[in-house]
Amino acid sequence: MADELLKLTQLGINKVLNLSIDMDGIPGTETKNAKKEMLDYLVSAFVQCGHNWNSSFNLIGIRMDDNYTNGFTDFGVITKKDEIFCFPMSTKPGIGKVLNPPTVSGVKGVAVMKEGQYVDLYEYNGAWWSGMPFLLQIGAVDAYRDSDLNTTITREVVQSDKNLPSRFKLNFHSYKSSNWSWNLDVLSYLRPDKTYSNLSEGCQVNKKDTMTLIEPLLKEMGASGKITYTLLHF
Repeated sequence: MADELLKLTQLGINKVLNLSIDMDGIPGTETKNAKKEMLDYLVSAFVQCGHNWNSSFNLIGIRMDDNYTNGFTDFGVITKKDEIFCFPMSTKPGIGKVLNPPTVSGVKGVAVMKEGQYVDLYEYNGAWWSGMPFLLQIGAVDAYRDSDLNTTITREVVQSDKNLPSRFKLNFHSYKSSNWSWNLDVLSYLRPDKTYSNLSEGCQVNKKDTMTLIEPLLKEMGASGKITYTLLHF
């Protein structure tokens, strides 16, 4: 029987490493070798960036490009010892907020998490408005503040919430739809005239079906304390 998370892992490995292994959700020698290659690639990237590799668990985002698309065009990775799991996600905000950027502590621009390693950034929490568990930002993070209203990341302005009164709330969460333009019941009730494409204001976002698959891993990771998140640029 095909393993759905393994299918996503095979997809992620193909995209990141430019391979063409079968995405059938069935373990085999080809997939085993590709997963080892992916692990080696990530460990090497951590070394090059000066990040610390955790031998037990790692939560990683891979930003595949700089384009705002309202799509799951990036990849998330969870490593558990020598095992690896990949899944589509977005590390970028939705176009709704890109085109209508907020002002935070005097700095205008939508938040785009800056690439880097954020130690003890998240803690595991139970069900949220999405109906799924999520990771709450509790540690400090740096974000680009993009205010030029185009559809690619601008890195000229960087803001940290380390010394601000509150965190940016760049959480790690899911929601119900397969795309970014949908009418969530509770939001439609509040604003029935509006189509929502701003469900990420800089959060790290995946689909609900994906969160169902990775939630046990996140819960296990969170049981030992705070969760470090590392965001790489492809």
